[in-house]
Amino acid sequence: MAKKEVEQPSIDLQIALDEILSETPTEYTFRGKKRKLGWLHKGTTRKFTHVELKEKNEWKKRVKQCALVQLNNIWKIRFFYWLLWRYYYYIIDLDVCEVLGVFDVAKKKIQSAAFQLTTILATAMTDAMMTMTEAERTQAGQAGEGRIA
Repeated sequence: MAKKEVEQPSIDLQIALDEILSETPTEYTFRGKKRKLGWLHKGTTRKFTHVELKEKNEWKKRVKQCALVQLNNIWKIRFFYWLLWRYYYYIIDLDVCEVLGVFDVAKKKIQSAAFQLTTILATAMTDAMMTMTEAERTQAGQAGEGRIA
């Protein structure tokens, strides 16, 4: 069996890792303008989650979240969020690619431990897990009845 040599990561990957570790703001282009995004603040992620759970209209939900990510500051969110998301949704009608670009940058700027925890919790709360719990209860009930009889 031939051993495969471990190769040094490319310079691009090393730069990306350095930016993540040093919390360097990532530059991205939104509607033709260059912008920077640092780590997402707790207030931003909290409001992001709130919008995800409360808003029924899928496209409006994504536009609201795009506005939140771009503001990324609790005070900016309190003062400008209501205006910004309406501007994006009703006046300029954002393109899906623009929103996707913002989310692509934002996913790299969330604290990974919290993100992993939310993924685990979301997985545990799916209807398949609830069905399995119901099935386990049914099996436990049947097993208990068998012992009694």
